[in-house]
Parts: sequence; structure tokens; C-alpha cells
Amino acid sequence: MPYQKTWFIPQKFEGRTVKDYLVDGVLFSRQLMKKVKAEGLILVNDGPAPIWTRLTSEDKLTVLFPLEKRADVLVPEPIPLEIIYEDDDVLIINKPSGLAVSPSANHPSQTLANGLVHYYDTQGYDYTVHIVTRLDRDTSGLLLVAKHQYSHGKLTKERPIKRCYTALVKGCPAPRTGVICSPIRRRAGSIIERETSSTGKQALTEYRVEKCFHSSSLVHLDLRTGRTHQIRVHMSSIGHPLIGDTLYGESHKGEGHALHCHQLTFVHPSSGKELSFQSTPPKSWAKQE
Repeated sequence: MPYQKTWFIPQKFEGRTVKDYLVDGVLFSRQLMKKVKAEGLILVNDGPAPIWTRLTSEDKLTVLFPLEKRADVLVPEPIPLEIIYEDDDVLIINKPSGLAVSPSANHPSQTLANGLVHYYDTQGYDYTVHIVTRLDRDTSGLLLVAKHQYSHGKLTKERPIKRCYTALVKGCPAPRTGVICSPIRRRAGSIIERETSSTGKQALTEYRVEKCFHSSSLVHLDLRTGRTHQIRVHMSSIGHPLIGDTLYGESHKGEGHALHCHQLTFVHPSSGKELSFQSTPPKSWAKQE
């Protein structure tokens, strides 16, 4: 069954068209508006209506969204998912380290996305995968998923999503609090690796040392921008790479780099309320302190 959503028209949209309300009132993208018009269904007070229909206050507007098409690589696989929150619009998943988020050349299957479409199928949902906050394969913690294209569009268009991380890093940074403001670019000759460079894109990371151990420290990090590998590149750039991060200068080989998204805060795409979730770092970190 296709996803559907209903709104009651507020006074300020009295006399405006269905299209006006969907674009200006509930932030439909141009692409989504085109899809709904071509493949979906628009109802005003339970009757089909064209997008130029003029609305009155308290009209009921319902949109039946088109069925979403899944990429061929999204083969359902029964992968355990720790879902800590779910409603009609979003999912919050606590991702373990070592699980890739989406299929790729290196990880064509057994990814979180494969597990997600399997879960959708068991629930009778005709959804594809809309990852809002992506995590590297070895990064654990909270990950935000939009269940459908409309929620995904609103989550990426509205207020920024706040993500806070905990990391185990080599040594103890000094000063114990600071801001790393170094642009980041892709390293020449590499598809994956990034580096700090004056010609890169602006990147800003705030850090605070929570506790120092014999050869490592526990660090709290707030992202103010969202560049690929930002925390890993920034901490390496000040001489304190993440424990286990062999790509950016740490020689210790363990269970992957020690980075965990412990807090996720965002404005819900339907209710407009701010939601916040927390997660504790893996217990296995205690062996590396």
C-alpha cells in the first residue's frame, strides 16, 4: 500500500491552490511534486483534485505518494537491526561497528540497507532506503533514516541535524578543549582518502577531552559541518588520530576505528518537535583505554 499523508488547510492558505500549499506550506520539492502529479493521487475532502484546485480553510488535503522503486542492489537480507525509535516518518538505528550502511563494490551485500528493506518487507512497507545521517562502516552509533521521500526531503531541507560523537584517540590533545577549523578535500589519486588543505571545503569540529588514559584519551566531538571523514581527518591533523584508524595514521589494528555517534538531535518532519536520542559507546572500547 502506498504511503499517504493528510493535512488540514490553515487560514493563511485560504484561496491558494493545492500546489501552493504542497510547495510553500509543507515543502514539497520540485521533483516530488512532479512525481506525485504523474504517479500519485491528490484528494481534497476525499475526492480527486487537480493541483490548481483552490483551497478553503479547513479543507482536508490527502496525498497518496507513488510507490517507490528500489535499486537492484537492495536485496532483502535478514540482518539484525537495533531500532531504538520508529514512527510513520523516521527510524533511528543504533548501528554496530563493522556494518556498512549501503551496498558498494567492496560490500555488495550484508549492509544495513539490505537489512532495512528486509525489515520493511516483514512489516508490509513498500519503501526504499533513505539514509539521512550516514556513518562509515567502522563508526558505530545513532543513524537517522527517513521512511519515504517526503520525510527525507524535509529532513535535509530544514534546520541542521545535530550530531555529537565520542572517540578514543591516540595521546591526549592539548589544549583539552578546542575548535579545529581546517578545510578538507579529497587526497589526489585516492577515491576514499581525505586531507586538510587550504583549497578544500570549509570544515569545523569542536572537541573536548573527557578523560586521559595511559596512551589514549576519550574525546567528545561536535560536528559543525559534515565533510566525509571529517572527525578522522581533523583529529589526525592535530596529531591525535583515532585508535584503530590505520587510514589516517594510527598503527594499532583492532576492530576498526573507535568512533561512536552518541547523540542525534533533529526536528521531526511532521510534528515540528525537536527530538533527541542518545547511545553509549561499545563496551569493547574498555580494552583499548
